Amino acid sequence: MCTIKVVNFFTLDNISKAYEDRIRLKSGHGIDRISVVDFEKHKDEHFHVIKQKCLDSSYRFTPYLQKLILKGPNKFPRSISIPTVRDKIVLSILNSALQEAFPDSVKRELPNVKVRNLAEAVSKSQGKCNLHRIDIKSYYDNIEFKLLLKELNASNLDDEFTSLILRAMKNPTVPVGYHKTDRRKYVNHENKGVPQGLPISNILAEIYLRDIDIHLAQNCLHYDRYVDDIIALTGNEIDFGILCKEALEAKQLRLNEEKSNFCCEAECINYLGYTISGLDISVKKSTLERHIHSIAMMFVRLRKALYIDKSINNNKIGAENIKNAFIEDLNVKIAGAKFQNKRYGWLQYFSEINDKSIPYLIDNFIIGQFKRCPVFANVPKALKKASRAFYELKHNWQATKYLHDYELFDSKDKRTWLTNRGLALGTFTKDEIDRLYSYHVGRFLSQIEKDMGVEYKI
Repeated sequence: MCTIKVVNFFTLDNISKAYEDRIRLKSGHGIDRISVVDFEKHKDEHFHVIKQKCLDSSYRFTPYLQKLILKGPNKFPRSISIPTVRDKIVLSILNSALQEAFPDSVKRELPNVKVRNLAEAVSKSQGKCNLHRIDIKSYYDNIEFKLLLKELNASNLDDEFTSLILRAMKNPTVPVGYHKTDRRKYVNHENKGVPQGLPISNILAEIYLRDIDIHLAQNCLHYDRYVDDIIALTGNEIDFGILCKEALEAKQLRLNEEKSNFCCEAECINYLGYTISGLDISVKKSTLERHIHSIAMMFVRLRKALYIDKSINNNKIGAENIKNAFIEDLNVKIAGAKFQNKRYGWLQYFSEINDKSIPYLIDNFIIGQFKRCPVFANVPKALKKASRAFYELKHNWQATKYLHDYELFDSKDKRTWLTNRGLALGTFTKDEIDRLYSYHVGRFLSQIEKDMGVEYKI
């Protein structure tokens, strides 16, 4: 087993590639307020600093900027840690090294595959099994550094890599308005807790529980875990509650008693936004309602955009441009899209359902919205159908061209796309147009994922 060395990963070529492939077209900034645009002006200097400091073990991370994500009423917000542009490059390379050292901990299985496997296991059991749903309490916050380091030290990562990863985990997350003199307030004295939102967060969380997954799976007819959510099927002779509690306690973790259920009914299972009832696979009612509501809100925003555009004198976008952009965005909402080698969309996520009434219900709702919308005289010919998209996903998943493809544009097309949405009305360089386009497309697709009401990323 060859040692994975810092010197082989932190070359100028690798640093430049990590920046170009994963960071250059992204927006946002860390606590230092240096944007990608500002970083770009001195990128070669930054690259040399990264290389030198990582090789001589003197690299130190700037405190992460805290972003709070609301989870709903009566719930604590989720704290996301945002690194600086320079730290993102280092963390991205660390993620690549971790993936090489722990290939089995890289999440590759899509949610529809997880649901399909669970449905098949339930069907095979013919009701002669127990279903268990387990939620790990505050999982990321309770990952013990000592136990995680034990896993890292047992791998083929060299000591410099392990030290760099430990510094990344211990680096404090601070709020807006933070001053350097306050750093001591935010230092992690408990030696536990992996910051969420970093390029290395998910794989470290997977590495921490990989031996538990192996142990528990050996005692199950079916076992699966998504981050802190475990679902398992066992025979009647297995006391899965004791097995699970003992395994988690060995990792200094606890069950979320309110969300965990042992030996519960397997007749109708809610998992990752799906419902499984025997051989029938559908969508959780509240998830479907949320999707329908988000489509209705698109029509509300359309009418508002047209009203605002009509009331201003300068920099008008134009009613036709607004309507065309709306149809394109609605088609993405209906059928999905491809962007940066990823697929997005509600039907993409729920492609495992066999309840054929769902896509037709969505189509009928959308047609009803157009009939009630005074902006359109008729249902647009360019409008896509959820039923057609669903068929394509079932029978032509790899070759389908029914998805909207955001990758087909050159810079001129990107500028037109932005201008028609009132997003690029000034003078911009090619690089600025590329970045603006990537930012706004990414933002729209992220909102689609948020509207889905599930946290699993395709």
